[in-house]
Amino acid sequence: MKKVLAVLTVLGLSLGFSSAAWAGVIMVKNNTGVEIVEMFISSSGTNSWEEDVLGRDTLSPGETLRITVNGTYNAFDLRITDGEDALEFYKIDGRATNITLNRDGTASY
Repeated sequence: MKKVLAVLTVLGLSLGFSSAAWAGVIMVKNNTGVEIVEMFISSSGTNSWEEDVLGRDTLSPGETLRITVNGTYNAFDLRITDGEDALEFYKIDGRATNITLNRDGTASY
């Protein structure tokens, strides 16, 4: 099974929020049952998605992606695709460090 390790510094998450700065690692586990081929993260409340954090990699079911985040924010949104369908997760707590994307379209953290 291919191991996926991606590191992303997300500066765009720092826009528009008044909470204290936080820098840390978010571990995102794929529990959706499908291979994720794109993953986008943006600050909640913005109208556009940031870059695809997977790039050329994919995230197979059961695998975990490590993302390094630097920013000042209360919440962020996450969009994933399997190449055909997309799931979007809104207002994930900005302090979350372990996020599991579930088969039923929910995220737990």
